[in-house]
Amino acid sequence: MIYAILKKDGSSIVKGISRLAGEVIDPLMIEIQEYNESLVGKKWDGQKFVESGIIPPTPVDPLAEVKTKLDKLVADLTEVKADVKMIKAKG
Repeated sequence: MIYAILKKDGSSIVKGISRLAGEVIDPLMIEIQEYNESLVGKKWDGQKFVESGIIPPTPVDPLAEVKTKLDKLVADLTEVKADVKMIKAKG
């Protein structure tokens, strides 16, 4: 089952979406038909989700920093290999 999870502050704003193995009875969890992250930041008015004026945070790619560092290491390695090749050619 898929649920929109509302904030605990009484605002009825969706803070996340979750797919669970079974049914949950909780007023802060609204069952939805499909996994839809675009509901995050919207408000549950008791019958439907409506715009709240809140802009949800942009998801952060947890691997982005690692990818950037890996790209730099590959570039550095390529440069070192070129230097070694040049030294061998002079040698």
